[in-house]
Amino acid sequence: MNEHARTTITLSLTPEDIERLDLAVREGGYGSREEVVMLGVETAQGHIKFDGAQIEHLRRVYKNGLESGLAEPFAADDFLAELKREKANDNR
Repeated sequence: MNEHARTTITLSLTPEDIERLDLAVREGGYGSREEVVMLGVETAQGHIKFDGAQIEHLRRVYKNGLESGLAEPFAADDFLAELKREKANDNR
């Protein structure tokens, strides 16, 4: 088999797992759910090595994320308008 050939598989994930995948795509700089899963596979295979401090950091930010609860609705247009107003006021 070609080393770059891919096989499609089906995964059964909880809604929480799907949300974590989607969050990683939205906020983690990944282009797709597939990229996130592939990072997990590569990590499990040992291609990506983490030292103790990195692992502890990942555990800490993961725990903080879980404890922070679900994200609230966010109106980007309103937020950007407020930033522009603040900037206009700062420039006076």
